[in-house]
Amino acid sequence: MTFKRFFALTLLLVAFLAASPPGYAQGPGDFVLGETSVMVPANGTATLAFETFCLDFGKAFPTTLGTPDGRADESVLQVVREAIENDMAEDEPLALQLAVWSLREDTPATELYPDDELPVEETAAKLLTDSEDGSLSALRTDRGISLDEAVADGSIQATSSDFSFVETDTVRPDEEPYHGRGTLTLKNTTDKPIEVYFPFGTVFKAANEDEQDIVAYAVELEQLATATVAPTNTPA
Repeated sequence: MTFKRFFALTLLLVAFLAASPPGYAQGPGDFVLGETSVMVPANGTATLAFETFCLDFGKAFPTTLGTPDGRADESVLQVVREAIENDMAEDEPLALQLAVWSLREDTPATELYPDDELPVEETAAKLLTDSEDGSLSALRTDRGISLDEAVADGSIQATSSDFSFVETDTVRPDEEPYHGRGTLTLKNTTDKPIEVYFPFGTVFKAANEDEQDIVAYAVELEQLATATVAPTNTPA
């Protein structure tokens, strides 16, 4: 390869990368921090892993996964993203949970449990401060139909048979769970492939008023399943 040809190819590569949206991998099924999109085959299924934190202080952890319903408030999303980027969602989940409840209740994290001194309260307060300078990317319109829209129009059925709370080392004073995890199964009810976008901070509304709504984020793309094809009868 001549130097001129190598130089021309290099310029083309630089131009392609510059035209690509920053911070996003290319193509359906690629994983980005906290969100992903996946192509669900016609009449087929796809699965993805997700984790959650609760939104409504004082209510019970949901017994089943509710219905996707838009995205959480920007302030909540900034806190969750700050925690994920600094490994706090895994290492100090209670600090993240207290920070989210603090925002939602408009109450300092140290006052959520006034009769108990929790070791992560100061960490939660710092997380709130650190997240204030963050910024969020807008919802993508080029990564398929948003999960809540696809479920609402009936083209996608979203279920999770393994959604449950996560056992954590840091517990609430009442020992109630707050951090969740599961695998979301997306079933395409149409005869055409559908690219489904799972936005960072998707809210799942609880089916029971006594249970908490949850904010969810994608962890990794687990599997892209093949279409389910009905068997055909071959004439004898």
